[in-house]
Amino acid sequence: MRQNRLFMDKGYVSRLIDSKFGSVDALVADWAIDRPTEARERAAVYKWLKEGIPTQEGSLFGFCSILDVDPVSIIDYQKIGFFSKFYQLRKAIQIGLFSTGPIPALLKMYGPSSDWPSDWLAIKYFARPWFRAEFQNADLWESGQYGLIKVSFEQVWTDSLRCVHISYRRTHPKEEMWRPYGWVVQGYGMTSLYAESGDFQSQAVDQPDLLQFRTYFGGRAVEFRIASLHGFQHTLEYPVSKDGHVGFEW
Repeated sequence: MRQNRLFMDKGYVSRLIDSKFGSVDALVADWAIDRPTEARERAAVYKWLKEGIPTQEGSLFGFCSILDVDPVSIIDYQKIGFFSKFYQLRKAIQIGLFSTGPIPALLKMYGPSSDWPSDWLAIKYFARPWFRAEFQNADLWESGQYGLIKVSFEQVWTDSLRCVHISYRRTHPKEEMWRPYGWVVQGYGMTSLYAESGDFQSQAVDQPDLLQFRTYFGGRAVEFRIASLHGFQHTLEYPVSKDGHVGFEW
C-alpha cells in the first residue's frame, strides 16, 4: 500500500486547467509569476497527470493552490485503493506505516487536532485560513434523526470543484480534539461523499449552486464543525429522511 505519489483524476484536473488557464503552458507561466518558489515546469505537470503528484508537500499543495482546489477533490480514488483496498489503506494510516509519500502531507492538513483543519498549511499554500462553521445537536441527539446541511459558496464556482469537510467532538465531557469523519465534493454535475469508514456515495446535483449532505444527529451530544478552503454560508434542516441526499450514516 506504500505509495510515492498521489494519483489525480486526470479528467477533473485537465478540465480545471482548461477552464482556469486555457492550457498547461499558461498554467506554468502564471505559476512562475504568482508562486515562483513552488512553480514547476511544463513537463513536470504532464508527468503528474500521468503518474501522480510526487512526495514533496510543496508539490501537492502548491499545485492545488494554483488551481484553487481542495486536494481531496482531485484524487483518483480508484487508483489509490479507496474502493478496493480501503481496509489496508486505513490500517496503514492508523499504525503509521506511511513515513513517506503524500499520505503524511494529507494528514498534516486534515488529521484530527484541536484546531482542525490546519490553518498554517492553508495560509502557507492558499494564502488564507480555512473557513469554518460550528453547530450542536444538544437538544436533538436523543431523537436519532438526520440533519441536512446546506452549503452555499460566496464565489461563483461554475466549471470548478468545491469541497466541505466535517468533524465532531463530544460536549459531555468536553473534548478539545476535532475528529474528522469525511468530506463531500461537488462539481461537474455530481456530488460525491467520502466517509472515514470507507463508505462512498454519489448522485447527480439537483441545485448547482448548493452543496447538500446529511449527517446523523443521534448517538450522543456532540458539536459539529464543517470546513472549506472557500468562503461559505450554511443552513441546517432538521429532521430529514435518509432519502434524497448523500449522507454520513450511523
